[in-house]
Amino acid sequence: MTVDEPISDYGFLADALDAADADAFVHVGDADADLRYLAPLSETTSDYGFVYAGGEATLCAPADATGGSVDRVAADFPGDVRREAADDPVGTRVVDTLADRDVADGATVLVPRQLPHDAAVYLESAGYDLASTPAVREARAVKSDRELDRLRAVQRAAVRGVERARSILRDAAVREGTLHWQDAPLSTERLRRQVNATLVGEGVADVAHTRVRVGTATARSAVELSAGTPLVVSLAPRGPHGYYGRLVRTFVVDSDGGWERRAHVGVESARRVALDELDPGESLRWVHSETVAEASSFGLTATEGDRVYGVGLTRREGPSLADEATVGNVVAVHPSATDEERGTVALADLAVVTEEGCELLVDCSTSLVP
Repeated sequence: MTVDEPISDYGFLADALDAADADAFVHVGDADADLRYLAPLSETTSDYGFVYAGGEATLCAPADATGGSVDRVAADFPGDVRREAADDPVGTRVVDTLADRDVADGATVLVPRQLPHDAAVYLESAGYDLASTPAVREARAVKSDRELDRLRAVQRAAVRGVERARSILRDAAVREGTLHWQDAPLSTERLRRQVNATLVGEGVADVAHTRVRVGTATARSAVELSAGTPLVVSLAPRGPHGYYGRLVRTFVVDSDGGWERRAHVGVESARRVALDELDPGESLRWVHSETVAEASSFGLTATEGDRVYGVGLTRREGPSLADEATVGNVVAVHPSATDEERGTVALADLAVVTEEGCELLVDCSTSLVP
């Protein structure tokens, strides 16, 4: 994965410190999403420490860090990079950094909820009072223009992947009820591989979350595709800068116009309702409930799970159903319906909340017919 530039302004951390009357912020991890948001790190198996105190940021990196050059990190990081022996516990490095920043014992240090236990022990043993803060999670939920550009790029790749699936299904022949493509039976696995090849060609770094499903089966083994059966193509590619896309489309080859047609009309309507309701200040739980209610009005059973959720450096992140929509949120709108005998019909798109409501990051046909 390409090493990203860090955010250039840690003002949100300064605001969190002021609000809590705290002296420093600390995070420790092996390049989890929060740490990658704060520093120019790719995924790694090495533990890093991040310290923000006195208006300055410091990254504590082991000298033999894996997953990218420490020299590159040092060049891009808008602060100091401390390189120390890999066998020095990261907790020790963080405590030393706090002391160098004149953060005395007894001071309050803000930490994220997921701070590793051993790091917390080092900090508390040094005399610091720890207080949990959601500051990074909340900052990540509001995407910058740069982040939106990267989300749009990976979403465009997802659209091309879905269009590849659509073209293959459009060209497939039906022989005794089974789909054939290039003179061989077309299976979920063959279609998934073709979609992933397209994604990789578009520069996607991770295609592990591509799913092609038929019926109600969740098994990942190859299943031959049949005419008249809903086929769900579900993509969550990760772009070269670590941001995820989300796109789901359902196709039926030679539909007889039965349940799947009605289900698709209902799910499309639920999608429109969700996009109409996704306004600044609106409760995401309300958007979720309206999405489910709209699908239910067509006599459909909504699939279990959240219908709206945030997407960014992870496949699911803030905002959550407990939050209100805020300008800059990127939200997956993901209505679906399932019948135990007939299968699943689902759609998913990414939308960004704007002053006027919301807009799709990238548009893509929702047609049920390839």
